[in-house]
Amino acid sequence: MVRTALSITSGPSAVRYPKGPARQVPADDVGSGLTGRLVQRGDGVCILAVGKMLEAAEEAVRLLDHQGVASTLWDVRVVKPLDEAMVADAATHPLVVTVEDGLRVGGAGSAIADAVVGLSSGRPAAPVLVLGVPDAYYPQAPPSHIHADLGLDGPGIAASVIRALEAAESVPGR
Repeated sequence: MVRTALSITSGPSAVRYPKGPARQVPADDVGSGLTGRLVQRGDGVCILAVGKMLEAAEEAVRLLDHQGVASTLWDVRVVKPLDEAMVADAATHPLVVTVEDGLRVGGAGSAIADAVVGLSSGRPAAPVLVLGVPDAYYPQAPPSHIHADLGLDGPGIAASVIRALEAAESVPGR
């Protein structure tokens, strides 16, 4: 990411480093350039995980799989510019879920939701569930505790997906 950021000469770039130790993964699981990385393909929900939320999203995908929900999972990697192929793929799913540890309102998830709606061109857009941190004071605690409290851990993300799928099924005409 640093190499890519340094190669950008058309404007500023930034690399966000989360608190805590970096996740140790093989080089193939990192990706490169300004594109998202497809982690898993499924025909149900599409989950787009931003930054360190990928690990929680992977856990959610495993939990959803046990419940019969086949999920596509993207490692977003870059929030601006958004990977057009990733957004186009997400828009083909019956439900799109974004997961980030940044603000829910006005964050990366909101930008992804706008991009998905922008691709709808007159037809109904896929519903987008944006999961993130509320725009409110939240008491300090270890990140894992805060994520669990906010439903941003694997079980919380999976539960939010199931609720959204159940709500979509109860909408008349769907």
